[in-house]
Amino acid sequence: MPYGHIKRLEPQLGFGWLVDDTGLDWFFVRDGVRERKLDRLWIDERVGFAYEWTPKGPRASDIHFEQLD
Repeated sequence: MPYGHIKRLEPQLGFGWLVDDTGLDWFFVRDGVRERKLDRLWIDERVGFAYEWTPKGPRASDIHFEQLD
């Protein structure tokens, strides 16, 4: 499972970006955060995530707080 940190949040629009430990940026949407708790994330927070391939490109999913692993 990859890990990274939250880079940018747009909670009012329901999406954000994270950077994995290798430096790659990943887009995510509210539905990709466990329990849809986008409002509980903050910039630089360390998270674990899965990823999926969509027609618009790669996307982070199943984003969760690292300590919950």
